[in-house]
Amino acid sequence: MKHYSRLRILICLTLSVLITACQSNPKDLTVDQKNMETSNWQSLFQNHPLLEASSVDEALKKARTARINGDIELAIAYYIKAFDLGPQNTGVLLEMADAYHSLGKPELVEVCYQMILKYDPANLDVLERYGLLMIKRNKPREAEELLGKASVLGTQSWKAYNGLGILSDMNHKHIEARNFYDLADAVDPNNPEVLNNKGYSLYMDDRLDEARDYFLNALRINPGFKKAVYNYALLKGRQRRYQDALAVFSRTLKAPEANNNTGYIALRNGDFEEAEFYLNRAIKLSPRFYPRAHENLRELEDRRIGAGFPDREARSMEEFSSSRLE
Repeated sequence: MKHYSRLRILICLTLSVLITACQSNPKDLTVDQKNMETSNWQSLFQNHPLLEASSVDEALKKARTARINGDIELAIAYYIKAFDLGPQNTGVLLEMADAYHSLGKPELVEVCYQMILKYDPANLDVLERYGLLMIKRNKPREAEELLGKASVLGTQSWKAYNGLGILSDMNHKHIEARNFYDLADAVDPNNPEVLNNKGYSLYMDDRLDEARDYFLNALRINPGFKKAVYNYALLKGRQRRYQDALAVFSRTLKAPEANNNTGYIALRNGDFEEAEFYLNRAIKLSPRFYPRAHENLRELEDRRIGAGFPDREARSMEEFSSSRLE
């Protein structure tokens, strides 16, 4: 059957994880890779005692139980079994995609989405999810195509409009981006994510007072929204109001992490004395060795010897890299 070619991909990629997870009984899981890739791949699911299931419902029940118990690899094997028993069951594939997402395997999430769209090309939810995944995987062309389809199919798709806004901002088309955010807001008013993204678009366009208002509105609706907290702190840092930036970071971070982030913003601004102060305080306040703060201090010393960063570089959280911020 046609679904077997993609299914074999999922099975082959899952087996190495499953075998590792079940090493307590390795003989039962011996697999001939060559046979897996040809006509005998189904035998694993028909004969292995761990994967016994006579119906889609039974396989799904076992998959969900495995997920509840934290055994995601086993859950995926049962999802594959469920799909083998019920080809073209897109609900199974969607749950499988969620399981792969929890394992941090976006390439396999993508395969699941591709299979779903093969059977259901107008699946709005998957078009949205797939498009947003492509943004995270730095594939803007694919993201734009998928989100464009979603926006045409579902005029009430705030996620598609929001994603298209992000893509426009990535291309430095900030006015176009804000038009998309306005469309998203019309569908889902006062959504903190949309408000935050529009604020960030204004921030990149040097309209700081307006950006501040959007960040604050997002935080009024969801005080713990980390993206808005970070962006608001970035804005304060951009204005060299480091105590204010520290106070904002402290809403969601412990003292060492908040000081490290504030110090790194100061470093990126070229304010070396302030950077040294906050980074040293981060190290002092940390109950254990704090590698990131030490790395940032070493970068500070390197920058003192060489050239500092231009102020504009402190604008984007993405430019900082998560390796240097908490």
